[in-house]
Amino acid sequence: MVNDYVRNDLGLTDTKISDQSGDLGNCWAWEANDGYLSVGALTFSITDMLAYAQMQLDEDSPFAACHESLKTINASTESDRMMGICMDEIGMA
Repeated sequence: MVNDYVRNDLGLTDTKISDQSGDLGNCWAWEANDGYLSVGALTFSITDMLAYAQMQLDEDSPFAACHESLKTINASTESDRMMGICMDEIGMA
């Protein structure tokens, strides 16, 4: 379902749920308490990543409502704040 949506509805032809093949050894080693965890099992090309970023900037994209705050949480740890990561509010993903 996700593969179909990203390819056919969003036009991100190089984005898919990972089948764990390829060069995974050079990927980020995510820790349980990281401020931002990875995007699950999705893998994508830089072209698709830039297209997705543009969709996030476009006001009429499927993601426009994701930018509205749903709740104030103030959940940044000291470590997060030292890296400039602020988790003050949450919205849709």
